[in-house]
Amino acid sequence: MYAHPVMLSDCVAEVESSQNMRAMRFEPSFQPTQEAANIIKAYATGGYMDNPTALNIAATSWGMFQIMGENLYTVCNYQRTLVDFLTSPMRQLVAFNAFLASIGFQNVPFDSLKTSQILDFGQKYNGNGEAYAAALEKAYKELQ
Repeated sequence: MYAHPVMLSDCVAEVESSQNMRAMRFEPSFQPTQEAANIIKAYATGGYMDNPTALNIAATSWGMFQIMGENLYTVCNYQRTLVDFLTSPMRQLVAFNAFLASIGFQNVPFDSLKTSQILDFGQKYNGNGEAYAAALEKAYKELQ
């Protein structure tokens, strides 16, 4: 039970990783851009990385919100190492909030969202609006 309102971020973290801030999942069907790989090479390990490794980082989802590496380093403009990211819940929340803004959302109390907004968010964040919305609703009930 939370002492503060259950936020959208709380529900996403529960669905994506059971709130495990060190979670990572390689997405083999994701095709990252070379632009993202170049940005990742500059920041993810301080510049010491080959291209295949950077592409794998781009195609992996990271942290409690499972943000794709490509989005982390491009959309969210993250400019530190993955170790810094995976060990800091605050950095993960800042990146998540940046990603939310990029898709037209804010981190608000979950119960302030209308059903249509939850469906829209599920589609934009996960690609499966109805199933993801149901998972978020379930997480919200568990976290109350």
